Amino acid sequence: AAGGAGGRPSFVQGFKPNNNLLPLLGGTKDTFYTPESLGEAISIYCKANFLVEEDKFKVDSLMLANLYVKFKEEERPALGDLLSRKTLVEHLKEQTSDWYSVTLDAASTPQVRKGTPQKVTVTVEDRQGGRKAATFVHNLEDFSVSPESFCKQVQKKLNTSANFSPLPGKNETRVEVTMQGNLLYEVGALLTKEFKVPPDFISLIDKTKKK
Repeated sequence: AAGGAGGRPSFVQGFKPNNNLLPLLGGTKDTFYTPESLGEAISIYCKANFLVEEDKFKVDSLMLANLYVKFKEEERPALGDLLSRKTLVEHLKEQTSDWYSVTLDAASTPQVRKGTPQKVTVTVEDRQGGRKAATFVHNLEDFSVSPESFCKQVQKKLNTSANFSPLPGKNETRVEVTMQGNLLYEVGALLTKEFKVPPDFISLIDKTKKK
């Protein structure tokens, strides 16, 4: 996927291998793979070791020892079994950890992060028995949005106060932004327009009681 086209962040979901897979894939434990590059890497291994037969890949002893060592016996292929590239990639993915690459804009270097990208969540809830409402924002960090900058933009564009505080938890590094009033759709639009967060990565949640 092209990164940061048009100044918008782009995301590529991928994987990093465990140490057992390194002899098969040829990279390091820090190599970031997509499903496509996993397929390319295992294809190179199979071609180099004469394991390709009619577009299928033959399971060899190194695959059994390194890729399939943690598979249940009934799910483990036998030596010499022929597997499609798609099946082999799915088996490889089971032995990797989830990572993703984010490119914030055309001038940025891709940043590789552990896990899967979370959506920015904008939630509005009732306060004071439904007489007032408050809006909360989480997961700005995944898009490298500064909480300070975000609060300043809220105050400037939406003419309301905003503050942020750390989420509870000893090892928690994320923050929660709080605003007074029901600003669900206004904040969603602000995230897209001012901070280039793609709409597909924004979740709007209305927890107010409908009157």
